[in-house]
Amino acid sequence: MIMKTTKIILAFLLFLSVQLISFGQTKTSLYYEGFSSAKNWSTGNNDIRVLEIKNGKYYFEHKRDSKNWNITTREIDIDTSKDFEIETSLQRLSGEKGYAYGLIYGTKNADNTLHFIISDDQYRISEKKDGKFIPIKSWTAHASIKKEYYTTNILKIRKRGNTVYFYINNTLVTSLSHKPFYGKRLGVLVYNKQKISIDYIKASKLESSTTTSASKKTILFEGFNNNNNSWLTKDDATAKLEVTNGNYDFEHKRTTGGWTSTLLKKFDTSRDFRISAQIKK
Repeated sequence: MIMKTTKIILAFLLFLSVQLISFGQTKTSLYYEGFSSAKNWSTGNNDIRVLEIKNGKYYFEHKRDSKNWNITTREIDIDTSKDFEIETSLQRLSGEKGYAYGLIYGTKNADNTLHFIISDDQYRISEKKDGKFIPIKSWTAHASIKKEYYTTNILKIRKRGNTVYFYINNTLVTSLSHKPFYGKRLGVLVYNKQKISIDYIKASKLESSTTTSASKKTILFEGFNNNNNSWLTKDDATAKLEVTNGNYDFEHKRTTGGWTSTLLKKFDTSRDFRISAQIKK
């Protein structure tokens, strides 16, 4: 009887592909005012205030010892059922440090608006509804507020889901449940006799984004330079298996049937993976 033999040489490579997923939010600008020109903004001098645009800033001086004054943007279409962000950058130039100034938003008019304002080392969140003042967050001290003249304070609100987060100079100071807007304007409010400058006012739509990247982790590489993985070796009437010269020589000596040589290697099959082998006959 003639025995039929087949000889193959194997090399194995097992990759586990790992997906790295990061979540974030992308911003789409809804409004930006950097005050490069006086277009659409009031300027001039009267008994109540002085308004001037120069050097990329809007200068706002309130002359009265009491009361307040505000300036507002045009109407901006912010979908308040979705996530959004509103931000302004302000400097106090003169006036008592205890006098308040800051951001107004969701504004219909002076009697229907929401406030996020600062005074010396404190901040307050409040609203006016039909002219009635309603406190939301009472005056609260916070170290993130810059108190010196000509220093910049950045006020930002960010809505995510049903929560609004309030930031001063990129530091989270508090969070509150979202309140409906009265109107579509944003602006800046100044109390008492003082002067500030506004660097910018902006609003953005926030959208969730997911970034997926794949990386490869080698679980097994077998080049058969040795037999440290304890591959089966034998030489009898059925088969010859041998690790030699960087190969796994596998000779099946029978004319029928088959033969296997296996290695136990555990890995997470819920993840993507790839197995490859180089076979020479």
